[in-house]
Amino acid sequence: MFDQMPVLISQMKMFGSLILIGFAAQKMKLLSEENINNLSALLSKFIIPCMLVTMIPNGGTRAELLCGWKFLLCAIGIEFIMLVSGIITAKMLRFESAARRNMHAIAVSFGNGGFIGVPLITAVFPETGAIPGALFLLVEAIVCWTVGPVLADPSPGKKKIDFKKLVSPLTISIAIGAVLILLNVNLKGYIFWDTLTSVGGTTKYFASIYVGLNIGRHGFKKILIDKRVFASTPFKLVIFPVVAFLLFGKTGILTGDILLILVLFAATPTGMGISILADMAGSDTEYATAGTLVNTILCLVTIPLVMQIIAYI
Repeated sequence: MFDQMPVLISQMKMFGSLILIGFAAQKMKLLSEENINNLSALLSKFIIPCMLVTMIPNGGTRAELLCGWKFLLCAIGIEFIMLVSGIITAKMLRFESAARRNMHAIAVSFGNGGFIGVPLITAVFPETGAIPGALFLLVEAIVCWTVGPVLADPSPGKKKIDFKKLVSPLTISIAIGAVLILLNVNLKGYIFWDTLTSVGGTTKYFASIYVGLNIGRHGFKKILIDKRVFASTPFKLVIFPVVAFLLFGKTGILTGDILLILVLFAATPTGMGISILADMAGSDTEYATAGTLVNTILCLVTIPLVMQIIAYI
C-alpha cells in the first residue's frame, strides 16, 4: 500500500542524523542559548512561512485547492479527536496540579506539523503533498493558538479564546499562498519567488537541527520529571494515526496519498510550541518540555512503524 516506505525511512534517518548534529552542537557549546532562540524565531517567522507561501502555488492548482474541502474536514475531525482524548486521559491520570494535568492534555492533543510534518510530507509526497500539507497545518495552527492558551491556563474561572493569536507569519503565509493559487498567479521564474522557494526548502534541515539543539539544552533528565509523560506516547504516536486510517480510510472518505498524508500528520510528535503555551499561561513548562522531548525522539521509530501497521490492517 505504501510504496514510499523506502523514502520515508530515508527521511527519518536523515531527520535523526540532523537531530544528532544539533544535539552535538549544543553540547559542544557551538551556539548559545540566545542563538538557539534566534534560530527558533527565524524558523517560525521566516523559513517555515517561506515554505508555506510557496509550496501551495508551486504544488497544486486552483481546482485541487477547492477539492481539498474533504481533507480539511477530516483534518478538523482528527484534531477534535486528539483534543478530546487529551483532556480525558489527563483527567484519568489524576495529576496533583491543574497545571501539569493541562499540559499533559496539550502534549497529547497538539502535533508538530510545521517542524516535522510538512517537511516530511513534501519529501515523501513531492507531487501531492503541498495543498493537504498547508490545509492540515492551518487547522493545527488555529486549534493550537486559540484553544491551546485556554486549555493551558491552570487558573480557575471562565476562560476566553483569543482569536487575535491566529494572526501569525504561519497563518498569513498560508492565506497568501491560497489567494495566489485561487487567482491562478504563477510566479515561478521570478528571482524573488524562486529565492523564497529555495529558502523554504531548507526547513527540514534547520528544523531538525533545532530539534537536536532543543533536546541538548534541556537534557534527558527533563524526560524523567514525571513518568506519566510516557502515557502520551501511545496516543500521540500510534493510536491517533491508526484511528485516522480506520476512520477516514476504511470508510472510503479519503484514499491514496491523501489518506497517507493525513495519517503521517496524525503521527507527528508533540509540538515544540506547547512550551510557549505553558509560558504564556504560567503553567508547567518543565512537563511541557518533557512531553515534547520524549515524543520527538520516539517518533523516529514510531512513524515508520505506524505505516507498517496500517499496511496490514
